[in-house]
Amino acid sequence: MSTKQAFELMAKLEPEHESYCLYNKQLLRLDPVNTPFDPHAEKWQGVEWTKAFDEDPDEEYEGHK
Repeated sequence: MSTKQAFELMAKLEPEHESYCLYNKQLLRLDPVNTPFDPHAEKWQGVEWTKAFDEDPDEEYEGHK
């Protein structure tokens, strides 16, 4: 579920006093424009990266995807 979809669902559930569980797996973006990390550095070997912000197909929600 995208960030936008999750926040829309939470906005629907909260007024109905429905409980929900929110969790997130944050990944570094493989995006030289927006990421200050060098993906080739030894520190980042074996790290899972995600798409560049502009290549991410999820809809933007308050500046996040």
